[in-house]
Amino acid sequence: MNGKVTYRQQFTRCGKERCRKCKEGSGHGPYWYAYWSVNGRTVSKYIGTNLPEAVKQEQLVTTTPSTASSPSGPLLRVYVLGQFRIERKMEQGTWQPIDGRLWHRRRARSLLGCLLSSPNRRLSREQVMDQLWPDLEIDIAANRLNGAVHELRQMLEPDLTRPAASRLLKLERDVLELAGHQQIWVDAEAFENLIKEADTSTDPVRTRQLQEEAANLYRGSYLLEELYSEWAGQRRDALQRAWVGLLLNLAQSQAENEEYASAIETLDRLRTADPTNETALQHLMMLLTQRDRRGEALQVYKRHQEMLERDYESEPLPETIELYEKLRNGHVPALYTQKTESAPITEPLEEIQPLDLTFTRPLFQLGRHYQSRLIGREREIQTLRQVMRSLEKKAARPATSTSKDHPLLPPGTRQSQFPPSSASRPRHTHFVLLRGEPGIGKTRLAEELSLEAYQHGWTVAWSRSYEQESTIPYHPWTDLLRTLCKSTSILADITNRKQDVTTDMMLRELAASPLKLERLGTLLPDLQILQPGTGKSAIPISLEQERLHLWEAVLGLIETFSKQHPLLLVLDDLHWADDSSIDLLTYLIHHLQEQSVLLIGTCREGELAPQHKLRTLIADLQREQAVVVVPVLPLTSTQIGTLVAHLPQNLVESIQSQAAGNPFFAEELARYVDISANEQSDASKLGALTTLDATPPAGQSFGSYSTHQKMNGGATQPEPEHQPASISLPEAIAAVLERRLGRLSQGCQQLLGKAAVIGGSFELRQLVPMAGDAAEDTVLDLLDEALNAGLLIEEGAGANIAYHFWHPLIISHLYSRLSAARRAQLHRRAAETLIATSSSQPEKAATTIVYHLSKGGGDRETLAYYAEISANQAYGLAAYTEAQQYYILVFQALSGNEFTAANQINAHHYIQHIIARDCEQLPFHDPLHLCRILERIAECSIILGSFADGRQVYEYILHLRTCARFERYLSMELAISLEEVEELRKKEAQIQAMLWREIGNTWTYTSEYEPAYRCYERGKAAMVQAGITSGAAWACLHLQYGALFRLEGDYTQARRYLQEALTMLEEVVQTPHLPYQRMDIMREPGVQTRRVHDLSLTRIERALTGDPLEIGYAHERLGIVAVSLGEVNSALEHLDVALTIYEQSELVSEMVRVCGNLGAVNIVKGAHDEARRYMQRALELAERSGDIPNMTFITHNLGDVAQRSGSLREAEGWFKRSLELGELINDRERLSWSYIALTAIQADMGNLEEATNSIRRAISISRAIKSTRCIRYALLGLADLRITQAIATRYYPDDVVRNRYQAQLLARASKTLQRSITLEGMEAENIIDAKHSLAMVYFLQGDLQSAHEVALQTLKDAQDYETMRIVERAYRLLGRIMHAQKQPEQAVAYFRQALHICQEHGLRLDYARTLVCYGALLLEQDQNVAPATLALGNDTSDTPLHHRGLHYIEESYQIFRECHAAIDLAMAEHLLSQPALVRSLT
Repeated sequence: MNGKVTYRQQFTRCGKERCRKCKEGSGHGPYWYAYWSVNGRTVSKYIGTNLPEAVKQEQLVTTTPSTASSPSGPLLRVYVLGQFRIERKMEQGTWQPIDGRLWHRRRARSLLGCLLSSPNRRLSREQVMDQLWPDLEIDIAANRLNGAVHELRQMLEPDLTRPAASRLLKLERDVLELAGHQQIWVDAEAFENLIKEADTSTDPVRTRQLQEEAANLYRGSYLLEELYSEWAGQRRDALQRAWVGLLLNLAQSQAENEEYASAIETLDRLRTADPTNETALQHLMMLLTQRDRRGEALQVYKRHQEMLERDYESEPLPETIELYEKLRNGHVPALYTQKTESAPITEPLEEIQPLDLTFTRPLFQLGRHYQSRLIGREREIQTLRQVMRSLEKKAARPATSTSKDHPLLPPGTRQSQFPPSSASRPRHTHFVLLRGEPGIGKTRLAEELSLEAYQHGWTVAWSRSYEQESTIPYHPWTDLLRTLCKSTSILADITNRKQDVTTDMMLRELAASPLKLERLGTLLPDLQILQPGTGKSAIPISLEQERLHLWEAVLGLIETFSKQHPLLLVLDDLHWADDSSIDLLTYLIHHLQEQSVLLIGTCREGELAPQHKLRTLIADLQREQAVVVVPVLPLTSTQIGTLVAHLPQNLVESIQSQAAGNPFFAEELARYVDISANEQSDASKLGALTTLDATPPAGQSFGSYSTHQKMNGGATQPEPEHQPASISLPEAIAAVLERRLGRLSQGCQQLLGKAAVIGGSFELRQLVPMAGDAAEDTVLDLLDEALNAGLLIEEGAGANIAYHFWHPLIISHLYSRLSAARRAQLHRRAAETLIATSSSQPEKAATTIVYHLSKGGGDRETLAYYAEISANQAYGLAAYTEAQQYYILVFQALSGNEFTAANQINAHHYIQHIIARDCEQLPFHDPLHLCRILERIAECSIILGSFADGRQVYEYILHLRTCARFERYLSMELAISLEEVEELRKKEAQIQAMLWREIGNTWTYTSEYEPAYRCYERGKAAMVQAGITSGAAWACLHLQYGALFRLEGDYTQARRYLQEALTMLEEVVQTPHLPYQRMDIMREPGVQTRRVHDLSLTRIERALTGDPLEIGYAHERLGIVAVSLGEVNSALEHLDVALTIYEQSELVSEMVRVCGNLGAVNIVKGAHDEARRYMQRALELAERSGDIPNMTFITHNLGDVAQRSGSLREAEGWFKRSLELGELINDRERLSWSYIALTAIQADMGNLEEATNSIRRAISISRAIKSTRCIRYALLGLADLRITQAIATRYYPDDVVRNRYQAQLLARASKTLQRSITLEGMEAENIIDAKHSLAMVYFLQGDLQSAHEVALQTLKDAQDYETMRIVERAYRLLGRIMHAQKQPEQAVAYFRQALHICQEHGLRLDYARTLVCYGALLLEQDQNVAPATLALGNDTSDTPLHHRGLHYIEESYQIFRECHAAIDLAMAEHLLSQPALVRSLT
């Protein structure tokens, strides 16, 4: 029976890899195809790019809409189902297709499709641009849209003369609208209407007619030309689903009317368009079965199953599989048998096997249980998945056998009876090798893939080789085959010696099978029962033939198993496998062809002997491209941190440095800590873990300092231990390391132990002296042995060859095997070698020499010499923590104390030990040197925020320099004449004065101004007593007086003192400044000589020699005073000079401070971008050097910038961080200021209770430190908070309570502000801000006249002092006052000025506050007022004032939400919810 012919268009793909049409587009075409049914099977035929004319006319007749003949019908017909085309109605009533070449510009077609896909065919310009060109800039997208609109109008209406006259595509108020269905008919909409009408129709005949019309109308997917456009996807999917449902319903209707051929044709059409639609497949199978075509139904299912496996790597749905089984067994569901009862099928079905003897997959379980997920192995696991999926796609499909053979027995005609020749090569990769060091994660990767393969239906079997079993032939293969055979019922019965009639029959079948399983009796003794009896003669064969027979039997068994399920075989630790197992692996790899078998092997790179057969196999397979070698590399430090992220951060960092990317080591170290959790505190756990640390000590791994060491050729020295007596490693790690070391000779192990003392990296010239009497050739031989074993890595060439240990923990393990005496001896020998090899440039190896001397107990003077070099290097690179530790080590060596490694020194505890020591007990052969070292320790303490420690050290220095013994040293050992004695005493008086200055500074840093003032007075008295009233020291004291006056708010006195100090310093400073050199007595190792030694000067020494540092400090203080007085430009000039001086001297801490101050001045000026740039630079330098005081100051200023930019959450974070840092160093003044700033942030965010608590803390701290300036600033913050609280009470429901509470708040705020304005000593910006707040209070109280006067004065002062933020606020307040006084035009002028300042300086939150005020003004205006009268800037549109005001309020509402400004957000919501507003807009 033949069905009627239907025509459809479709795209085709050629399959070529480089075809751009297939890769980037929808394919080739579209081409026309004809479809018809022959005896229930759908037949297709290629027609071409165009239909024959007769067919085309027939198609036009069937698809022409019913309104086409009406004169009042649509003007255009648009076909979007299938090939896109448009037809225009001509004057004669005929339809003329629009030339397809006009649509070569995609943007016009896309615009039309986009409009047709939208509800009511309407979209705004922004929506169109967002859908069509989301990644383009707004200007470019707008230009493209304009061009698309013009082109589309020209195509739809070629006779159009003016765009505005278009009837089909209109643009009104930025909204594009396409004509409706009365003028433009669209087949997709007609298709949907037909389906809706069919679903609601109660007449079966009419329903059937509508369904057929809709089916004929659907010629393909919606807008195929826009196949990859997101905006068309949703509509395309909906139409596709509707069409699928339509065809299923139509087929149901046809079947009910006994039109079985048509129903089958309909279902075939659906399956042709959607091959994966299993509902259609199920209906087709049942329909064919009902028509006595059960065999064809089963074949349809099998073809569908093969298609899913081949193209989609999946399997049919469980419902489809169940239906197939039912049909195969003769059960027919009655889906299509409502009208006729089908007779039961009487033909015999396939004979069912009496026993289910098929192969069952063995259960796979991980050998190890992990608590952490796989981390950092995405690349490796993806490679393994690709290989596995390629085998799934390309593997041969098992043929359906109708014979009665056993499933494990190949048919008699099977070609695999004849093994392929050894010359054949696999067409696909069947072997993957995971290679890496022990513990790197090879086995874990294989387990991960095995679990995934098992879940996807693979059979997984594992075997593992062990070092103790490396001599057992075929041991890993025996384990694999036994695992597989246990899962086969026949072989399991044989293995269990189950004797019955069925088993005996199977034994006879297996013995006669071409598999020759009896040959596997060598590997599986249980299968020896299959071998012929002793009475039967056997033909003798050679050993080579016997081995080949064994390999063929293994191959045949694996092939048979793979026919049931894909097979994944894992051979772990192949480096311990015997040669026979490697030979069998080689045979299998070369003879596996299209089988779905994947072999995974793992091996340790360092433990694979050079002559191992696996090396040869890998080389051969790589040459043949028959293996995928996956190198498993170490994880990154970040990935290791993620792996052990459950531990505290300090432990994580320690494990990161020790594990060196090895996940096994990292997990074992973490487990080692967890086991000790119940026995140790956190601090002791960290100490126990750091005993394993083989990486450079903390003092040598700091930022730029370690980089500097490497640049200069110095090797960073690891520290294998901190507490030698307690060194230990987790047992699992120690076992791995000991196993690798056990492969080396005793001499090599001893040499590596000596190398471990040197560190993780060493050179031959360093190792040879430590090897004792061993010759250099012997050392090289032992090194070669270690290199071959993979324990060392060699880098460089010629004279620059360096050796590195394979892993840091191997250093710890080797080091722990040495006795304490041997370690000390080797450390001393290493130090002597380094001293000898670096005599010309001692700074290159200074830190390493110090390390070895401190570990080996070397000469004190030598240790002090190199420790001071290391300390000066660290200090010069702003590594103050490490510099302090080295200076303390120098003091230990010079003062006769026992010394320890630099990174073990607790600075605070040792400083307490220093100050408790009697000065008379110190060695006085060079007390000046001791004082210099102590000054350095104090300087580092202050920079690091330990002000109390720094003050105590300075007091100890002062006590030392004033003791009788020191005075005798000056007069008897340094002075030659009485004149020199007097000169030395004057110089000493200046030094003591400077010490008092430094002590006073430590009090100033903690806001203790009275003790600071007393210290400065004592310093001044010491100089006056010595008859000194000028010079550098006197100027420096003047500087501190000026700084103290500034902190107390007396800016006039501060400027006077600072200017006088600057004048004196400029007279003292020598130009050019020469480097300071001093004659000093130093001892070279073993030699006493008098030589010139360059020393970096202490702060006091620099000041007394006229260093420009103090001039920079004077300019910096003057700049701060200037900005406090509102002189912004003068402040910038002073600070720029200070920054230049600091940069020339490379003074990092001072650079940080002045950059922060420059940022603060730019904040006042309104240059927020410039301010942020300065402060980001300052923060980076401060964090690098650990400068907590400056970090406290900078984070506060960053919060100020964020607040002014409207980022309240960010500002809150910065201020809280500033508070945390301030509490660390007890900087109470900074704490007060940060709490005040945080109050304003919390109030803006609506957290009034938290804001109240913050301002209370600020006032409490200010009063505790007795800082008038801080108290006044805190009172201003309190007044601003009360104003905010008063504004927030506007929406309180009870009018009486609200008015009374609001009046109280405003009265208190007014009183506080009036008092603050009259006080002296406040900064100019704060005074002006207070005036603005007072004007706001008057405005809220209703006193508009006073508010106007104060606001005008505020505006004038703010403009004079260039405080742009207050200028903007003053303009906004004046606008609100004019608004209240019914002067809208003047108010708009003020608002315009305020908005301009906000946009220019990035004041986003203030911009929104001004905008909402302007919007509220517009909402209250009479609608008769011309819009241009109250327009802002270039806004000359004719939009009504009410709508414009609403738009401005909505814009500000959005900004308030983004800024989290809750108080302002409530005001905007209140304006938007006013009933009058809603009525006026509706």
